[in-house]
Amino acid sequence: MHDYNPLRGKIKEKLGTLYSFADKIGISTVSLNKRLNDEIPFSQVEIELATKALDLTNDEVIRLFFTKKIQKTVETV
Repeated sequence: MHDYNPLRGKIKEKLGTLYSFADKIGISTVSLNKRLNDEIPFSQVEIELATKALDLTNDEVIRLFFTKKIQKTVETV
């Protein structure tokens, strides 16, 4: 599972709304929400369009699109 919270923050910082971002990458807000909730993956084309829309560096692309969520585990003694 991916952690898209930093991507949400970058979208709001650069474009203000998820709607504006969805429009710039050519998808609906419903489709964007499915991607941000990790129900379906971002396509390579969508990542390329997002890179341009958000003016991302290569390092930011890796951090924003490919960071996995860290799950806490409970240790039993």
